[in-house]
Amino acid sequence: MLPAQFTKLIAELEHLTDSQTRYVEKLLKGTDSVSQLITELEERMVENPECPHCHSSLINRHGKVNKMQRYR
Repeated sequence: MLPAQFTKLIAELEHLTDSQTRYVEKLLKGTDSVSQLITELEERMVENPECPHCHSSLINRHGKVNKMQRYR
């Protein structure tokens, strides 16, 4: 996004309704159920890394797809 477009977007935020403002806040905070699920899974991998399929603790990182870590 160009700086001029960003400035215009920020100026337009003042004209949002209350429900629109809450929706934008929700998107920025990432509080939807998918974001919560991803966050929880990432925390579990840090605390107790194991394969979700076979439950083995012997896992190796195997690249990333769509900004998500893959394991094998």
